[in-house]
Amino acid sequence: MNNQFLQGRSQSIRFIQTQTIYEQPFFTPNIDVLSISENLNLEKIKKQPTSRYQSPQKWQESFKKPQIQQAKIIHTQEQEAQKQFKQLQVNYDEKILFQPKEMISKPTTEYKQLIVKAKTLLLQQRTLIMKKYFKIASLAIIAAIRIRKSLNYSLWKKYQMQLKNISFFLKLELVQTERINAWCKAVCAKSLTSVNQQLHNFIDLPNDKEKVDQSMMKSINSCQFLLENLAYFSQPKYFCEELKYYLLSQVFLDHKAYFSKFVSSRTLYLHTKNRQIKEEELTMILVESILIDQIIMNIFDSNQKCLFLLKLIASLLQYLFIKKFIKLKQKKSNIQKLSAHQIIQIGNRIKLNLISNPSANDLIIIGLFTNEELQSLLNYKKVVSKVIDQNFERFCCNLHTTVFA
Repeated sequence: MNNQFLQGRSQSIRFIQTQTIYEQPFFTPNIDVLSISENLNLEKIKKQPTSRYQSPQKWQESFKKPQIQQAKIIHTQEQEAQKQFKQLQVNYDEKILFQPKEMISKPTTEYKQLIVKAKTLLLQQRTLIMKKYFKIASLAIIAAIRIRKSLNYSLWKKYQMQLKNISFFLKLELVQTERINAWCKAVCAKSLTSVNQQLHNFIDLPNDKEKVDQSMMKSINSCQFLLENLAYFSQPKYFCEELKYYLLSQVFLDHKAYFSKFVSSRTLYLHTKNRQIKEEELTMILVESILIDQIIMNIFDSNQKCLFLLKLIASLLQYLFIKKFIKLKQKKSNIQKLSAHQIIQIGNRIKLNLISNPSANDLIIIGLFTNEELQSLLNYKKVVSKVIDQNFERFCCNLHTTVFA
């Protein structure tokens, strides 16, 4: 009996020892595990009346049970102890692992204040950058507007500055006409002196091949010489100053001499309300004024007796002018007093007569050869016709730069 009691006691001490070890995750080196287990065992014995000193009958009955049943109970108790140990270990591991994360996820007040300050600094920096870009963009827009205004008002200011000179030269008609006529004669001299005799009218009489060939050769050379001189003498070095002031005055509405339908429907002349015109529109006004008012007038007033050549040159100039500026979009103009020029033959001379309110015709000069009639001359030498087109383009560019320089 004593041996069995000692064995049972040892087994119970082992079980209690394992149970106490599992429940305490941390161990102190100063405490004895066996003493703790004995104390716990004594407390259990005191509570339960299973000791032989208090109830010997129950003590004997407990030992009368079979050992197999006691082994099963011990085995189940060990399994429960292992489960409790695993659960305690898992809970302890979770506490160790998740304790710093909980500390980080729940920051202190100082950390929160630092985050708020950082956010405010970032917002201030972003607002400063946005203000900087906004200032740059606003300055660029203001500069663009000022440049545009300066470009729009440059012609008007230039006109106001040169108004005295323009009005002075316009009053001196004799000096003006002499200087301008001298320049126009220099331009037309080579073209008109290249033909010393009457040319065959190859447009009305195209059957005689020999006369047609000679007439086309001389007429196309005359036209080529005229356009070469126009491109050359329209440069700033060789241009007439009085003619420059006259052409500049024709750009403005108050000083314009006449208003043709072709030009007036494609541009708005400069005046106090309209101070912006495109470069192509300005060149169109200048080319019209110099060709009709000066070049063609001087050609018709020359000593050249071949009227067919004079009419042919004027027709070619009108053809090139319309071909150059017909692409411009038409606009609604408030000008009602439109005019056009018409050819009048008086004896051996041709003159231009100004007609008010012309018919529905965009021609600047009425009575010249049509474009279809000029095709025979333009197709005669295609190389020469290309050179003529190039010289006309050079003349238009040079005229714009010299007048508005």
